[in-house]
Amino acid sequence: AEKSLTLAIQINQGDPTILEHLGDLYLRLGDQSRALNYYRKSMAVAEDPEELRKVKAKLTALENNLPRANRPRKQNH
Repeated sequence: AEKSLTLAIQINQGDPTILEHLGDLYLRLGDQSRALNYYRKSMAVAEDPEELRKVKAKLTALENNLPRANRPRKQNH
């Protein structure tokens, strides 16, 4: 699956669904850092509100399950 998704993202670099699926793959493989990275990339290019909601839910769930020391820091604006 990794090989196919990596090839697909090379062809369709800005496809939020492929980026999301890469996040799902790395999460299943136990690579939380890469999963976070791909979920964030997916959110950055997603335009569909439903797609954004779905990926944000996955990202939030993953961030909430990280050990406290590994959680991203919230930025003050």
